[in-house]
Amino acid sequence: MHIGLIELLTLVAVLYVLVLVVKLDGRIKGIKYTLEQITKKTGIPSSGPIDNELRELINNGYDIKAVKKSQRGNGAVIVGRQTIY
Repeated sequence: MHIGLIELLTLVAVLYVLVLVVKLDGRIKGIKYTLEQITKKTGIPSSGPIDNELRELINNGYDIKAVKKSQRGNGAVIVGRQTIY
């Protein structure tokens, strides 16, 4: 059985993509762990019904509505690019 150059290159590319996916999975797990630790220390929930609603508004293109709802929800006011609590 003879393996051609194209098959060999395809195999190498697939293996490379697989390695990248595994590395990204590890990074995502690390970020989730860090977020959980921050959530525990601050007492602020990382997700909830408001967060899901904000994500839905943003995904549907209602960015300004999401910002206004977020401001009402956590008492923050956005001035320029700074958030004042």
